[in-house]
Amino acid sequence: MSELILHHYWQSPFAHKIRLVLGLTDFSWRSVEIPRIPPKPLLIPLTAGYRRTPVLQCGADVFCDTQNIVKAIGELSDDHRLIPESERGKILTFTDWIDGTVFNLAARVILTSAMGTAPPEFIQDRAGLYFGSNWTPDGLKGELPGVILQLSAHLKSIDQGLSGSGGFMTEVLSYADISIAYIAWFIRGRWEHGPIFLKQFPNIERIEQEIH
Repeated sequence: MSELILHHYWQSPFAHKIRLVLGLTDFSWRSVEIPRIPPKPLLIPLTAGYRRTPVLQCGADVFCDTQNIVKAIGELSDDHRLIPESERGKILTFTDWIDGTVFNLAARVILTSAMGTAPPEFIQDRAGLYFGSNWTPDGLKGELPGVILQLSAHLKSIDQGLSGSGGFMTEVLSYADISIAYIAWFIRGRWEHGPIFLKQFPNIERIEQEIH
């Protein structure tokens, strides 16, 4: 098998998720660091225009979108812990919800809270992805308390679905647990109130610690 090359930047939450997947499956891989925002002149020709992070390369094959990347890693690995066949549909549905609904709420909290401190060009680029075209700083700040409540409600449902041991859907840790761990890592590391906020979800914190 050709070596795996991960095109990423270290602060990216989705790249962090894939690094955790590679760690769980014991794959060795090479790192190619890419810019956080466009232009990405060396990446875009490789991906035929796809701009998001990360991208996984295996020989002449290029995989975009983290769900596709995880499926590819699962097919390359003999380790079936990542996506056990008996739970495949549930795990992929759950992780898609995490990457969509839950991540978007977390990103709104983090980006809104970072306005005034993060580089303006970074806020402008990411806001276009997550807030649409008609957002304003005052509007986002006014909506922030409600967004935090929505995020808290989703994390509470995840926390209640966990017990004191094992994973969310399986006895051993799987891709579902990696998705929980990377969201916690994102909130903890990028929002100043993240560590205190996460203390109300002890089972999520346990998964985060065990995955890392």
